[in-house]
Amino acid sequence: MLLSTIAYLLLPAAVLAAPAPNADNSAQRLAIREGEDVGLAEPELTCKIVSSDGPVKCRKSASFSAPIVTSFSSGSSVDFNCYTTGPCYEGNCTWDHSSAHGCYVNGYYTSAVCSTKNLPHC
Repeated sequence: MLLSTIAYLLLPAAVLAAPAPNADNSAQRLAIREGEDVGLAEPELTCKIVSSDGPVKCRKSASFSAPIVTSFSSGSSVDFNCYTTGPCYEGNCTWDHSSAHGCYVNGYYTSAVCSTKNLPHC
């Protein structure tokens, strides 16, 4: 009983001594995987659109020849729920899917938050 009381009293000190989490979205990735494991809808990550060439096209499918659904200005925040692969641009062959818009953006134009490490495969 004494040992469990001591452990109970020291627990808050151990929690406070733990280092702050890195900004690598590991908790967010874990939540995504846990949600998928129990059959919840695919979560979304908010990513920035990065482009120096003007608006970025979001297409009906993961292809540069697919019809354009909408476009996003550089710096805008867009929610993506998964990625797939398709034609490459500047060495990037991933396409991030936005369920809210029903379209795909080549991964070259999305911030590093929307990497294959953070998004599930569609």
